[in-house]
Amino acid sequence: MQSNLRSQHEFPVAVKGATSGYDQSGVVFRAPFGPAQLTDVRRDAGKEVFRGEVQGSRRRLKKSEDWLRQREATGFDGKGGQEFLGLSGAPQKHRRLNLNAFAVVVNLLLPWVVFSAICWALSFSLHYKAPLVAWGVVAVGLAIVAASARMALRADSSEKWHSFFTVATLAALSRTHTSAVYDLNNMNSYPAVNPAGHKGQQLMDAGRIFFSEGTGLDLKKAMSFKDSDTYCVAPITLGQDQMASYDYWAIGRYNNGHARAGLRLMSDDQRPFFRLAVQQAEAAYNIRAEHPMFFHWVQDPVALMASWTEAATRFMLMSSFCFFVMNFFCVSCAVVVFSKLGGY
Repeated sequence: MQSNLRSQHEFPVAVKGATSGYDQSGVVFRAPFGPAQLTDVRRDAGKEVFRGEVQGSRRRLKKSEDWLRQREATGFDGKGGQEFLGLSGAPQKHRRLNLNAFAVVVNLLLPWVVFSAICWALSFSLHYKAPLVAWGVVAVGLAIVAASARMALRADSSEKWHSFFTVATLAALSRTHTSAVYDLNNMNSYPAVNPAGHKGQQLMDAGRIFFSEGTGLDLKKAMSFKDSDTYCVAPITLGQDQMASYDYWAIGRYNNGHARAGLRLMSDDQRPFFRLAVQQAEAAYNIRAEHPMFFHWVQDPVALMASWTEAATRFMLMSSFCFFVMNFFCVSCAVVVFSKLGGY
């Protein structure tokens, strides 16, 4: 751990808020290199000169010396004039709050923009039509976090906004995509499928199936498997005759008497439990299911997919709004805390 060092500097600049003859000892002034302790103010050739003591790490001392060397070479403000530095810790009538408004705006808006962009890139069609572009958006978000973290590690402890921005933007990256709609759109749609005449192996790429007239559910062969949740299945059949293989199964709720279509189950997490329910049905009813496929039993799969897309859009907009509100609250708290600690 670096030792706490001290360095004395004289600044031929005017101190905004300082008054000649007023005891400014102990007042902290803020400069680009961080806070320093003001020891005294005197007048020299018509100019106020104050002596400041910089306390901190070797890196901070070097930063202050580099800043002074640059200012001395350019007449301090580049025009030969005087440069004003604000005071903090002075009596209230001499105090000026030098809040970094730009940092506040950046920390309020940029993490929210990153969050919204990643939600959009990974949750909607861009992820499927141009996956490299979608993951490029994520890479840009990671690059922003890495750059901000690097600046936070290299900066003074007074430059706290870099650390806040790193945490806020990292939180924005914690968003994954969960959309089955585009997977289903990329799969085939089959009309007039006879469950008795088409084996499951023939329709491996089916996303939507419209079954032939007379197709229904054989609820006498329905079965359920319970593991915290209950996973219900019922075979999709045509007529009452025994089938060689029951490969098409309706899952979940199937009380719609007008339904005659299936929307493929895309959840890899749920599929094994439905498969166990089918195995129980095979044992209980002495039937075979060589290649079981699971479908949501619906009347209009296209309308259902459209409702899923609408729900996903609403969820994305609500998530974006909630993130903005949360980030606004965090930025407001940070402004209050940083104003008390000093160093914006």
